[in-house]
Amino acid sequence: DPTMLFNRTRVTGWLGDFGKRESLLEDAGVILTSNDAQAIHNALAEAKAYYRRDDFYDIKSGHDDTNNITYSAVSALKGLEGRVFVLEALLLADECTQMVKIAEEYCQNKLGGWTTSRHYAVPTTDVPIYSMPAVLSWFNKQLEICIFPVLRQQFNFLGRLRVFDAFFVKYDAIDGQNRLPVHNDQSVYSLTVAMNSLESYEGGGTYFAETGEALKTDTGGMISFDGELLHAGKNIETGTRYIIACFLWVEKEQKQEEHE
Repeated sequence: DPTMLFNRTRVTGWLGDFGKRESLLEDAGVILTSNDAQAIHNALAEAKAYYRRDDFYDIKSGHDDTNNITYSAVSALKGLEGRVFVLEALLLADECTQMVKIAEEYCQNKLGGWTTSRHYAVPTTDVPIYSMPAVLSWFNKQLEICIFPVLRQQFNFLGRLRVFDAFFVKYDAIDGQNRLPVHNDQSVYSLTVAMNSLESYEGGGTYFAETGEALKTDTGGMISFDGELLHAGKNIETGTRYIIACFLWVEKEQKQEEHE
């Protein structure tokens, strides 16, 4: 029964077993005959949309996905060493500005406005990256050439990074959502990329409950952190803030899982 399988994917996703979730989605996709057919199709499309390496990273093999570029891996917050990182100007500001324009045009012309119903526990005003072909193509390139290599250096893990969810978020001080309450993510690692200038708004930032501090970057900067950390989107006081948020998990090779 595809509906039953689809419901199981939701539970396994909530429990953090993303590999099992994807396997169940593929099983459900074979028999798309239920009322949940469109939802299953969308979930499968999202799972397969984002960049992934062809091979698994293994320190012993000598494989390297850093392109011989060294990025700063200094922890951003005292007390959260190795768990929260900030990197300014990772992505080109002009490209980020262009992606904001594309996202705004897509939401207004295709959706009649920004969506607010995708994340039930902690609703955000957002649109999924995979639904916008031009933004998806650009984002996948950034994952390959800089975002994944940076995360590899920062968190030093084995396995293959996979995107569970990626979405454009809009915070507006007057019209719409201006903050996000304290929560943790259904992810191994999470990141946000600043998509517009600090001069475009006042306030805002990613607030970490454990330290009581908020971090933010200028256009193209990235904040990356353990998904289990309690955090929030600090309220913006004036203007509009755009970010890309991304939830990630680590897919391990079968032989790795067997030895754990």
